Amino acid sequence: MNEIDAVTKREQDYEVTNCTHDSSYFINKFLRVEEVDGPRGVMLDTPKEELVEIMENEQLTIGRYPRVYGKTTTLVGFAIHKALFLGKTVLYSSVNAVRRIGFLREVSYSYRNLPTWMQKPHREGPEGFWLDDGGRIRPIAAGTTWDVEGIRFDYIIFDEIGGLQHGFNVDQFIHATKLNKAKMAIVGTFKPDAPVIGKIWSDARLKKTGWASLPSFNEEWKVETVLSLSDKRYSEGY
Repeated sequence: MNEIDAVTKREQDYEVTNCTHDSSYFINKFLRVEEVDGPRGVMLDTPKEELVEIMENEQLTIGRYPRVYGKTTTLVGFAIHKALFLGKTVLYSSVNAVRRIGFLREVSYSYRNLPTWMQKPHREGPEGFWLDDGGRIRPIAAGTTWDVEGIRFDYIIFDEIGGLQHGFNVDQFIHATKLNKAKMAIVGTFKPDAPVIGKIWSDARLKKTGWASLPSFNEEWKVETVLSLSDKRYSEGY
């Protein structure tokens, strides 16, 4: 039994209460990611904490980050938090099935490394991660809303789909989101002139058409500098 498992019932209740009301607290204290030498904790910096906050408070959100920045890990923590503590249904999509399966694998690993007293009975597979008391994390394709027909959901997240040229009908997903009184977020690495997503980014920076972007990354030169440092292709006109 590790130290985080060996706490009293009173301490457990205290932690559950804190986690329920503060998703960043949960991610920072309890989320674990897989490393070669075993599970490692996560510490959110200011931009990631802002991402979590804006996803919780805005109906339509877009966040732009460099590669290997830890954004998907942040989304894993966000999804687990909503499913585990609030019984919410979170839909996750990315540009291909490999990334969607990888996301579910991260969810599974992180969940299994939570304190045993925090975990609940669940089942998991290619169709998603299902908590017996109601919380859901489900993968969907990134094209049209066929995959969400008839599904009640609370959050829908699109991760790294900025390179899609065709086949992503944003308006359909916005409509489905509003019908469900849910929240939708697009998070990824993309150029401001990328098809579809670039236009949303521009609108979000100006708070147009209902989209919101992150305060920390609303200076274009700063984003471009970070992207170029993290991925040289961006400095070569990628």
